[in-house]
Amino acid sequence: MNILITGASSGIGKQLALDYQKLGHSVWGQGRNQQRLQELAEQGITPLQVELGELEQVRSSFADLPAMDLIVLCAGNCEYLDPQRFDAKLFERVWQSNVLTIANCLDALSG
Repeated sequence: MNILITGASSGIGKQLALDYQKLGHSVWGQGRNQQRLQELAEQGITPLQVELGELEQVRSSFADLPAMDLIVLCAGNCEYLDPQRFDAKLFERVWQSNVLTIANCLDALSG
């Protein structure tokens, strides 16, 4: 299978990418950190360094991908809001990372 995993340079995304690759699947792993992506490439994963918050960058990067059998949109971050002291900038970062990036990926992959 051809598998695309966003957020593949760390955490759950990285482990999924490694596990699928070990099972013999062709894996494309998206991330922002060049060094971490290089480490994945050394293990047989095709790296995609792209900023998912930038729609045109996502469209351009994903345009050359082959048809995917499985897509795991795993990129995101975790920051906690304190309801007593709301932080709009923190909320914006979390929304950008966890919602907008998915919309950008779906847009690029549906075209």
